[in-house]
Amino acid sequence: LFQAISMGMGYPNNQLPFRLLAQRLPLGRLIQDPESAEALLFGVAGHLPTSAILDLACEARSHVRKLWERWWPHRIALQSLQIPSAIWRMHGQRPANHPLRRLGALSVLVRHWRSLKRLIAANDWKCTTTLLRGLTHPFWTHHYTLHSGPTPKPLALIGAERVEELLSNSLLPFSGDWQKLSALRTREQNRRSRTAAARLLAGRSDARKLLSHAACQQGLIQLYEDFCRCDTSDCIHCRFPERS
Repeated sequence: LFQAISMGMGYPNNQLPFRLLAQRLPLGRLIQDPESAEALLFGVAGHLPTSAILDLACEARSHVRKLWERWWPHRIALQSLQIPSAIWRMHGQRPANHPLRRLGALSVLVRHWRSLKRLIAANDWKCTTTLLRGLTHPFWTHHYTLHSGPTPKPLALIGAERVEELLSNSLLPFSGDWQKLSALRTREQNRRSRTAAARLLAGRSDARKLLSHAACQQGLIQLYEDFCRCDTSDCIHCRFPERS
């Protein structure tokens, strides 16, 4: 479950590095010292600034120094686990979805893990949604990146769209609550679902209706990822029709 949620936090551009993080820093290790969770995540992710810390604004510099204090005792033991910087995609997404904010959000989830797990076990999705959308962080609730200034208004640590996708991709399948999953609706169509629909549902009159169902939308995206993005023949040699 922790790996699935971590991948969901990296969706869509950084699923792989977030999955590696969850594998190299298992939940059991993080919850032993939740106060150090963010420092360990940032350290193994390779996103703790070094000499550039002097270029940060006062608030960001203070936050990074606290992370370094927590990371320093573990750096030698965990240095070999650091994720290569080449697999991170730091651009091409909305500022509120910046990978560093997602790392901060994941560290807050570690602190609330027992409560989250209890709500999931009880299939209490209303309270689960409230918990996820209500998470806050002393720094990331007010900043997009380490180099950006404070925002005029607080930022959602995990936005409504991300919570919905965590529910449909991770939490509901994990719990086996298929009735809730089949009834879940999406707020909007994102770029990936629109692209998948153009390739796989072109000309269908019920395309919009299908995309309004979270399970259908995620299934469509999965088909697109498994077949369309792996096929360079522009459908000529696609293996999907023979398997459907």
